[in-house]
Amino acid sequence: MRPRVRRHLLAAAAALGGIVLFAWAIRNVGWADVAAGIRRVGWGLLPILAISGARFVVRAECWRRCMAPEGRISRSQAFVAYLAGDAIGNVTPLGLIASEPTKVFLTRHRLATREAASSLAVDLFIYAASVVTMVGVGLVALIFTIPLPAALPIACAFTAAPSPW
Repeated sequence: MRPRVRRHLLAAAAALGGIVLFAWAIRNVGWADVAAGIRRVGWGLLPILAISGARFVVRAECWRRCMAPEGRISRSQAFVAYLAGDAIGNVTPLGLIASEPTKVFLTRHRLATREAASSLAVDLFIYAASVVTMVGVGLVALIFTIPLPAALPIACAFTAAPSPW
């Protein structure tokens, strides 16, 4: 079997597996509950899905920008690898331990393993720093905008403070 045909068959099998897993998850939750939730959100579901999808596009582009310009993969290749890696990390209990190597594995034919891994490490560090910054900004906003019990701002300050260890 030719590699291209094999790749298409593998993609079709993966898509079918994803559809089966999605149907199984909805069946476990209950079709009626899912439909009721969609009705409650209404047309607001479309912008939610758009923002959620944009997050993957932005993260894939950020990963691409962390690559050396001469070895950079295409946007579509980065998006597919990022989306597949994220899906593996979410479906398995391993999280980042599964998702990041999956991204490297999926780009192995177009990008050296060392370059893929180092660019992912840089991207992950920048993403983690942005998350920590947003949590810190959220804590400050919480402390100054909502009346809180006296002990809570102190607990927030200790939580946000860097560890001496």
